[in-house]
Amino acid sequence: MKLHSLSSTKILGSLTTACLVLFVQAKAHALKIMLVNDDGYQAEGITILFDTLQAAGHEVTIVAPKQDQSGIGTSLNISQLLQPIEVVNYDTNRWYVDATPTVTTWAGLDYILRDNKPDLVISGINRGENIGVFAVSSGTVSAAVAALNRGIPAIAISAGVDQTQKPYKTGANFIVDLLKQLEARRKPGSTLLPTGIGLNINIPVRFPSGISEIRGVALTRFDRITSFDFTFGELPTGSGVGLKFETVSLQPDTTFNPKSEGGQFLSGYITVTPIDGNWSTITQKNQEKLRQSLPSLFDPNPALLSQ
Repeated sequence: MKLHSLSSTKILGSLTTACLVLFVQAKAHALKIMLVNDDGYQAEGITILFDTLQAAGHEVTIVAPKQDQSGIGTSLNISQLLQPIEVVNYDTNRWYVDATPTVTTWAGLDYILRDNKPDLVISGINRGENIGVFAVSSGTVSAAVAALNRGIPAIAISAGVDQTQKPYKTGANFIVDLLKQLEARRKPGSTLLPTGIGLNINIPVRFPSGISEIRGVALTRFDRITSFDFTFGELPTGSGVGLKFETVSLQPDTTFNPKSEGGQFLSGYITVTPIDGNWSTITQKNQEKLRQSLPSLFDPNPALLSQ
């Protein structure tokens, strides 16, 4: 009995040590994450992401707009400059701000979490994808860019519209796995992502003929291929004119550049696109095209200034 007791004590001690090591390792890899969105603080996507990240051991704080701010892009609350803006701590580690996504992000970083800066800002999970040229008008992507411009690594994540929670859960689990990979490769003292670089992630829910589930993950870049389009004209109801929305489907046997964000999304892949918030066209090729189109503008004494 004595030997058995000693053995049990040793086993218990070993288990305790192992548990402490695992606890310390888990704590070491826990990230301070601020969640923002443009759908509003009560949106299902941000709630599921919050719960999933907390369950994974991360320290998560929601700082989201009070109202739905979808499609508002980089808009600012200029009319409220030097005026009070409502900021409410409505639950533990959960805040809402009566402002646009960009201003809400600033509120989180500059005020709410000013003494506890996050390691990462995640914007989403948005209801509806944000790809291609329409990402510029996205409050979700703009919130991530606002964080990048404050020097904080940022990820925007959106999911196609579905009547279930599946796209949100897929996106939330994908984020947890992605963070594990980024953490595993992060060098001591470095940021989670390269300085000034964020990610725009989109989860597909519509698939080409013959495909019924997500096919994989593609590292992509912005292009002009989109999954939907907006036009302005006669409304189908015949009640007048207005903004119209229609989805874009993939034509059979269509092939895309493997780097095309829109093409790979329509093909059934989760797309991961690097972003930096720089909307300028700075390539030498494009500068030369402009110089050829406006040769006199760049003369020492441009004709446009001589009138």
